[in-house]
Amino acid sequence: MSNELNKEFNFSNQAPSQNTSTIQKTSSGDFDTVRLQYSLKKSWIGVLIIILLMVFLAFIYNRYTKPLFQASAIIQLEFNEEAQIVGLTSLNGHGQNAKSLSGEIEIIKSNVLYEEVLKQINLDVSYFFDGKILNDEKFGHETPFTILYSKDSNIIPFGLPIYITPQENNTVRISLEKNNRNTAIVSEYKKPITINGFTFSVVNNAHTVECLNQPYFITVNKQSTVVEYFNKNLIVKILNFEANTLGIYFADYNANKAKAITESVINIYLKKSIEQKQKSNAQTLAYINNQLDSTLHKLEDIESQMQALSEGSIFGNTSEAYQLITTQIDKYAQEEGALDEKLKLLEHLKMLITNNEELQNFLPELEGLGTSNLSSSITRLNLINQEFQKLKESNTSSTLSYKNKEIERNAIRNTILVNIFENKKILLEHLQDLDTKLTELKIELKKLPSKETGLVGLKRYYGLYEKFFLLLNQKKVEFETAKAGKVPDFLILSNPSINPTPITAKPIFIYTG
Repeated sequence: MSNELNKEFNFSNQAPSQNTSTIQKTSSGDFDTVRLQYSLKKSWIGVLIIILLMVFLAFIYNRYTKPLFQASAIIQLEFNEEAQIVGLTSLNGHGQNAKSLSGEIEIIKSNVLYEEVLKQINLDVSYFFDGKILNDEKFGHETPFTILYSKDSNIIPFGLPIYITPQENNTVRISLEKNNRNTAIVSEYKKPITINGFTFSVVNNAHTVECLNQPYFITVNKQSTVVEYFNKNLIVKILNFEANTLGIYFADYNANKAKAITESVINIYLKKSIEQKQKSNAQTLAYINNQLDSTLHKLEDIESQMQALSEGSIFGNTSEAYQLITTQIDKYAQEEGALDEKLKLLEHLKMLITNNEELQNFLPELEGLGTSNLSSSITRLNLINQEFQKLKESNTSSTLSYKNKEIERNAIRNTILVNIFENKKILLEHLQDLDTKLTELKIELKKLPSKETGLVGLKRYYGLYEKFFLLLNQKKVEFETAKAGKVPDFLILSNPSINPTPITAKPIFIYTG
């Protein structure tokens, strides 16, 4: 046939001389359709055989390729900070979106979330219908029976198929070899069975009667295998940066399984997301309660002193000199109190960094320190900590990237500690200067009637602490209200659903090539 085609189209190296003029005419003019029709007429059988063969191969591929289904869902994210509601600012709140979409993707694809999914959906055992060519996995209500076993057992045949065939008379045939009746064990449902040291029981359900004498097999899965299966089949994409929308996709050969896992991932993510974002609540509330307790003790102490001084007091109107001195003392006392708060904040920050605690949700306000280097260094440390957490999930501590990131993290931590030390030194020097001035003013104040001076001073401090105590109580109520009424500003734009059309090659595309 190829010789005939070569002859017709003059594909041979030496063409007949009588066709030379025709070839030249054809090459310089239109395509010779008459000759093409003549050639096809002579070789139509070969063309027909090739077409039939391609159709047959397409049919075989379409018939014996398992369809892969994909479940999809779309969610929109936006969280508010309770700290901002009560007037406290986050360190990284200056134009930086701490709740970045990339961070949310890492939460969704984290092993912690996978473990919670496994608690909600039982994927320890996989059930399959044993087909002649393809195996069909059964999931949920499709399973013909349920396997029960102890996870504490020393012998668990992970990944080894165990063939199970439901039979009449409430019995089941079990074997480690396919279609081998000689080594099979016949047992009753719910009765413990031990094969090669592995003890389990088969529990029938409503679908068992429909599956009598049909071959099935099960495999017991390791948790690491299921986690790897999640990582392979779960895809999370950023659909729109401005709208904060994420697309969650999960693919599996069983459509119901893909949809169930997608629903579980979304439900657990929303729960975990709220828990993680409210971790800072305990820190903020502890800080407020600590300040309330401290202020309350100071108020009680001042009240006791005032009561002692008030007994038999002849306090009257104060002189102009006394007013000037007390006004100046009040001014320095406020400055001293502000410096004390800054020192407490720096000490608290030092403790967090020393204990390797999370800085992303560190809430005490540092804007008054006026140290841009410290704020930028902490922002940098937050980013490095996020990258370090990602490396810990995919790398061991012996890898070069892990060590380099750890060195980088330690370097920025040391830089922050040095900055804290320098800031504390400056604040302490300023505080010492204020103490000197206050001491001098108090010496002058002692020249006035001591009992009157003490009572007025105590009243002044009592008023300051009382205002601070009331302010803290107000902030606590606002915080608790915001916490109790916290609703995550996320919206499920598209509930988990299954596309009935497989994501594998469509039949029409297979046949049309």
